Amino acid sequence: MISTGASGAVGLLFWAVASHRYSETTVGENAALISAMMTLSTFAQLDLAAMLMRFLPRWRSEAAGAVAKAYAASVGAAVVLGLGFVMVAARLDGSLAFLGDPGLAVLFIGGVAAWGIFAIQDGALTGLGRATVVPVENTAFGVAKLVLLAAIVGGGARWGIYASWTLPVVVSIVPINYLIFRRYLHHHRRLPPHPERMDRRTIARYIAFDYAGGLCGALVSMAMPLLVFLLLGGAAGAQFYVAWTLVMVLDAVALSLGSSLLVEGSYDPALLVAGARRVIRRGLLLVLPAVAIVVVAAPLLLAVFGHGYSVEATALLRILVIGLIPRSVLILYTSVARVQGDVDRVLRVVLASTAAILVGVVVLGRAFGLAGVGIGWVLGYAIVAIPMVGRLVGLLRRPATLDVPAVAEARP
Repeated sequence: MISTGASGAVGLLFWAVASHRYSETTVGENAALISAMMTLSTFAQLDLAAMLMRFLPRWRSEAAGAVAKAYAASVGAAVVLGLGFVMVAARLDGSLAFLGDPGLAVLFIGGVAAWGIFAIQDGALTGLGRATVVPVENTAFGVAKLVLLAAIVGGGARWGIYASWTLPVVVSIVPINYLIFRRYLHHHRRLPPHPERMDRRTIARYIAFDYAGGLCGALVSMAMPLLVFLLLGGAAGAQFYVAWTLVMVLDAVALSLGSSLLVEGSYDPALLVAGARRVIRRGLLLVLPAVAIVVVAAPLLLAVFGHGYSVEATALLRILVIGLIPRSVLILYTSVARVQGDVDRVLRVVLASTAAILVGVVVLGRAFGLAGVGIGWVLGYAIVAIPMVGRLVGLLRRPATLDVPAVAEARP
């Protein structure tokens, strides 16, 4: 939660500086490039961050090898995906033709690989019970990219926003992984064996299904700014990205609660119901008031980025932030299902919500512009989340403490 707040505040300041120093078209192009990089990186991560959060609490001697293999697999996938994307985009006479610049292409591919390690190391830290390091790491990264942006912006570099967003990642992964491999894994190996054992087939099935769900989630969370850029153009893409960034700060709060439930439930599956109840209470205290504040204060929040953003993106921001309510329901539902190992159910839920969102955004976005994009996003989540409420209520009525064999039976 601290990490979310700190990195979110610095991130908003970053885009406030960028929006005042660059035109809306340039902001939109850089935002689209960042969105493409983050989306490809998410694909290349192979959902290994979630895998480490889920299984590191169970592993002991094999934990170090698992982290190293996760990094290697992600970097290999990143190079393949990044190179393929650059080759295709550079040959298309369209919005992403600027990737034909060799220097930018190299920076883009390197960014895809570096972001993969950056994300997976957070999963490793959380799975090792070292979540307190994450806010320090993310805040330092946020400050570094802001300082770099301030240094670059004076030169008027077209891709200064993207470079400022990417280069600090490369520097940050070195000290964090020194701590992971030299200290945290050494301590982790000394923990007593975990009571719940899983064979390789179960683990492979979990990773495969969860990865498929992660790809769908990336299409919604990471690729949305790129989709809007391609659908409505650079200026609209910039307006969307500013509103999206504000909403994603609150979205990260809900995601951090879900991640906490996943890790704590993996350490002690018997307390799944009690953990879910705590997550709901904290979510109600944090997410709902924040949504209400953003709805009321949307013009003031957007004014930080400039008058044009306040005028054009206020309605969009209000619509998007309301969508966090059904999205939070799905985050809780899928976190519980992951603890229970019910990844096929997670995949079905994510597939349904992704399809509904993409169809809604494209159809309504073309018809009504940015407001239509926001409505499509909200409806996509709401259609799938409403049936999940009853299932979660059924889970919460169970005893607060379950026997470990009963955890797998307590399907929401």
